[in-house]
Amino acid sequence: MFQRFFVPLDGSPRAEKAIPVAAKLARHSAGTLILARVIVPQAVEGHESNIIANEACLVQDKEVSEARAYLNEIAERYKQELDGLHLILDTLPSNERVSSTLLSLAEQQHTDLIVLCSRAGSRLRRWLFGSIAQDMMRRSPLPVLVLNDHASAFPLGAISLPLRLLVALDGSPRSESVLQSACQLLALFPTTPPHELHLLRVVADPPAFGYFGGEAYAMAIQQKEEGQWAEKYLQEVARKLSLEAGKTGFVVTTSVVTHANPAITILQQAQPTTTLQEGESQNTGYDLIALATHGRSGMKRVLLGSVAEHVFGATTLPLLIVCPVIEAEKKQREVKTEQEEVVAQS
Repeated sequence: MFQRFFVPLDGSPRAEKAIPVAAKLARHSAGTLILARVIVPQAVEGHESNIIANEACLVQDKEVSEARAYLNEIAERYKQELDGLHLILDTLPSNERVSSTLLSLAEQQHTDLIVLCSRAGSRLRRWLFGSIAQDMMRRSPLPVLVLNDHASAFPLGAISLPLRLLVALDGSPRSESVLQSACQLLALFPTTPPHELHLLRVVADPPAFGYFGGEAYAMAIQQKEEGQWAEKYLQEVARKLSLEAGKTGFVVTTSVVTHANPAITILQQAQPTTTLQEGESQNTGYDLIALATHGRSGMKRVLLGSVAEHVFGATTLPLLIVCPVIEAEKKQREVKTEQEEVVAQS
């Protein structure tokens, strides 16, 4: 179960929106909440190198003091939400990209889940320049819960209601790596009434043009077989989750959708909608989307795209993101370090 929750803050009201959600998660796990502020050194102009160094130290000392004062002020302002929690306030100067410093600090604090709020802005700007939230989402060896500040409220705060969590799978072990984190997240909330963990598999829908006669028939047969395989695959995954579901208090449902674009399908399936049944309103959307990402960056991301990033840029729902490739690399480093320590002690 998640026990240690890490919230990066930059001094903006947007970033602070993650505090109440992370506090509720920490409270329900009887865990620890870490509020962190990274200090970005300001450039100091001068002619003598020793003068520049001295002024830089003075500026950094001032910024560290201001960052600590800010975190203390946050702790007082959110006193009601933070009351009774094991709270850690941490600051660290950054001599590299902010996201790298935050991830290093999160690992030093033995974090289980990073909770942050994404910056508002146009989808084009986010695609061209990215953001700290996107950068951490791509590169974090830890699960990341991204809250979108476009949303008027965060569903995870409504703990009295059953949660509906949509998990996107593509049939690979990589995509299944998010299931453990999704179950751990649901385990933090009351189980009555039970939550829903919905497994979604998107089967590729080839373009209608370009196929004639036998080719079109063969494609239709292949698509039908892929749909049947996808249904069997989801049923098998659901069966494996049944034991965990019994302990955590949620039901597992599945669906297979045929579409050419997985990201659009995920967005359409997750989008909250309201229907009327016998005079009562019923929300048929989901409260959170969970999926794994390749962690692509740079030109490779531009050329190949990323389902996680397309969903991130379009949805207002919270996203639970896991990057299994980076997580595996982290575990390999930990094993190597342990082996080196054993050799050094022998």
